[in-house]
Order: sequence, then C-alpha cells, then structure tokens
Amino acid sequence: MVISNATSQFFIYLALAIVPSFISLVLYLSPKKESKLKSEQYRTMVLENLFYNSLFLTLGGWITFFSQDYIYIIIAFFIGGINFFKDLSNYYLRVKRIIDQNAKVEEIIIENYDAIIAMFKSSSSYGDFQKKISVNFAFSNEIIFNLYKSFKDFREDSNNSKNTTSSSEDYLADSYKQLGLQSNASRDDVRKAFREKARKLHPDFTGNNDDTDFKKLNDAYQKIMDNL
Repeated sequence: MVISNATSQFFIYLALAIVPSFISLVLYLSPKKESKLKSEQYRTMVLENLFYNSLFLTLGGWITFFSQDYIYIIIAFFIGGINFFKDLSNYYLRVKRIIDQNAKVEEIIIENYDAIIAMFKSSSSYGDFQKKISVNFAFSNEIIFNLYKSFKDFREDSNNSKNTTSSSEDYLADSYKQLGLQSNASRDDVRKAFREKARKLHPDFTGNNDDTDFKKLNDAYQKIMDNL
C-alpha cells in the first residue's frame, strides 16, 4: 500500500497539533508543589513555564494543521518552543536530580527520626544542632534549618497542648489514636505507624503548606515515645 504525499503530509500536520496538545495536558495535570524547599519551588516554576510555553506550540500546531502551512509552527517555536526545550533539558539535567535527592533525604529523616529528635533535644542552639546533624548526615543547610524550626515549633505547640488538655491520660490516649494504635502498642509498632504516616504528611516533601496534620503526628509520636 502506497501512502500519497498528501496523506503523509496530513498526518504530519496532525502530529504537530496533537503532540504539543498532549504535552500541554500532561503538564497541566502534573502536581504543582508549594513546598518550603527552594528546589521544590523551583521545580514548580519550571513546570509552569513548560506548560505556558507548550501552549504556544499547541496553538501553532493547530493553526498549522488547519491552514496546512508550516509557518505557524515555526513562529510558535520561536515564541515559546526554544524556551520550552531549554526548560525541559534544565528539568531533566538539573531539577529532577535535586528532587530525587530530596526524596532520599526524606527517607533518611524518617528512618532516623528518633536520632534526629535526640540531637535536637540535646542541642543548646541552632548552631549546635547544625553541627550534630552535619557530622551524621549529608543534609543541606536549608533542610537542617527547616528541621530545627519544625522541632522548635513542635515543642512550643506541645507545651500549649499540654496546658489545654484535660489530663495527661487523655492526651496520651489521643496520641495513640492519632497514630491509629492501641495503648498496648510496642515501640516498634509506634515507629512503624509513624513512618507510614510521616511519608504522607511531611510538609517539606509533600508540597503541602498546611503542616497542621504533621505537627499533630509528630507531637503524638514524641508523647508516646516519652512514655514508653
């Protein structure tokens, strides 16, 4: 079967319209994270730039398809396409690598949470905490600062919660409930439950600016571990 030049040209025009349309849809549906981490914020900015630049290619592609004239996709390429491919290469060569590193950091934090909490409790200042963390983990200063600030906020919130809770027993019972555990749970059970929930709630990595749920989880975890 021989495909005519007109038919092959039709499918080329159609591809020029459909491919950037599909890319625009994928980028539009991609999760935009409002994380406290600058790398995540930069990721969101790059994805948004990719989306807006892909719209130029989509528009140019469809006008090219209906007009059967390549000039429109060429114009669209110079308006948004060059920046699109520049941001795309930047995303895969730089941004994605940083995001993958952050994912590993998240696992390290969750797996070593007890040790990190102990370092915070034994630290007299942020500088002291930073030194202890740096000796044991290869974390960036930004992540160390976020950890310190979070633990400091958690400590203040915990003290406020203790003052407003009717009794220590009720407070402890609420803590077990927060982790979805019975009061006879072992330390390993508590650690396992915390890690599972922390992976879904950690504010530095989920992209959720509202860290209320993680504060409650952390407060409950520390309360239980202090009483076991």
